[in-house]
Amino acid sequence: MENLDPKAVFANERTLLHYAEKGMYVAAVAVTMLHQSDKGSKWQAFGGLLVVITAAYYVWILAAYFQRLAEITGRSKVAKNREARLDWETGPWLATGMVCVILVYTLSKGFSNLIFPPES
Repeated sequence: MENLDPKAVFANERTLLHYAEKGMYVAAVAVTMLHQSDKGSKWQAFGGLLVVITAAYYVWILAAYFQRLAEITGRSKVAKNREARLDWETGPWLATGMVCVILVYTLSKGFSNLIFPPES
């Protein structure tokens, strides 16, 4: 029987925290959209949608974390298949998508303020 490698467990936790950080960025933008937009505006609706997407994202990363943890700590599974992937194949794409949403929003707000300056 082989010993359990703790590096795999710690890598799984780091991956969870990395993806949770990206979710916090999107959640911060969503809350900003909800509070700084005019009531009933398209930005406020988009902020509400981002809140729902971020909540689903957090549920997904937590479920993936526990699935990977079960694979890592399940000695029979690890011992049988040494080629098993312990990373998340779709995770980097989702994290990139979340960051792109933030960039598109901030750039569009910045350019709209340049082209159509707010009346003061």
